[in-house]
Amino acid sequence: MLQVIFPLFFCMLVVFLSGCEKTPPPEVYPVERTLVDLENRELPVSIEGKSSTKIAFRRKSDQKLFVLPIEKLDSANRAFVEKLPNSPDFSPFEKEEKETIKKIKMQGRTASWHRSLPNALREAAQYDIPVLVAFLGSQDSQNQSFSQKVLESKTFRDWAN
Repeated sequence: MLQVIFPLFFCMLVVFLSGCEKTPPPEVYPVERTLVDLENRELPVSIEGKSSTKIAFRRKSDQKLFVLPIEKLDSANRAFVEKLPNSPDFSPFEKEEKETIKKIKMQGRTASWHRSLPNALREAAQYDIPVLVAFLGSQDSQNQSFSQKVLESKTFRDWAN
């Protein structure tokens, strides 16, 4: 009798469990909190995500995104953040932060022509921008025309800046 009941019970259990849907983990982000760093500075934020070593948050005052190593937080906030689940994909936060840093670095910068390729490449690397290399002869009328019509035009300057 047990030999018949046990397999039947096992099959019923498998059928029951296969009908159960997996519930997705609850959405926890964003989390509103005032973070405190190791220097005891407070900042009201909205925590947007977390990796094993960093958190992404938006500053309440202007909604700018920041990515900060968890180790920079005071012990109470570090303990709180470490209990939060890791975001499935943290890369969008890092990409947005990189773009924000690039915009900040570019503020007040205007395009300039270099006579030295190494200097131009150094500046391009510093600002993460492309380099346009133009070999123009000073006596050639076609080069002068190209320079005046294109390189010195307001449209090109606005784009380059």
